[in-house]
Amino acid sequence: MERQQGGDRETWWWNEEVQLAVREIKIAFKRWQSEGTEDTHEQYRKKNRKAKRTVAIAKDRAWKNWSEHFGRTKEKQRCSR
Repeated sequence: MERQQGGDRETWWWNEEVQLAVREIKIAFKRWQSEGTEDTHEQYRKKNRKAKRTVAIAKDRAWKNWSEHFGRTKEKQRCSR
């Protein structure tokens, strides 16, 4: 069995906020590529930084929710013994 590059990874931290930020990056990138001005390049860079922060926050929230759930599950297992 051959391993695929990237595979079918699940992005369980992906939410609407991240989706919107990525969409804004794509629009800004296309505008920068078509116009080629310094102003559009700066707008693209700002959107890119904002999206990176948005992704980091979404991942952090998702990990916290997961770890809280995992902790509760472990605690229930200990109590039931």
